[in-house]
Amino acid sequence: MKTHHLKLNIGDFLAVWERHQTAQFRKNDRNFKVGDEIIFRPYVTDKKEYLNNHTAIRAQITNIVDSFHFGIPKGYCMFSIHLIVLEP
Repeated sequence: MKTHHLKLNIGDFLAVWERHQTAQFRKNDRNFKVGDEIIFRPYVTDKKEYLNNHTAIRAQITNIVDSFHFGIPKGYCMFSIHLIVLEP
C-alpha cells in the first residue's frame, strides 16, 4: 500500500469533504492501486499555492477503472474512494 499526496482545486475538495464526490479521474502516473491511501489537500490553482497547510482529507482507493474500460484514455484512470478521516 502506498500513500499519495494529491492537490485538489477548492471546488473538488469541498465536494469530497461533503461526500458528494466519491471518485476521481486522474492521470495514472503514480500507479494507483486498490487499498492505496490518498491525502487530498486544497489547492488554489490561480495562486499556485495550498489553501491551508493543516487542512487535508484522508481516503482509501476502493476501486479502479483504467484505460481498458469505458473509453478512458490510455494512461488515465477513474478511482473510487472511501473517506477515512477529515482533518480540519
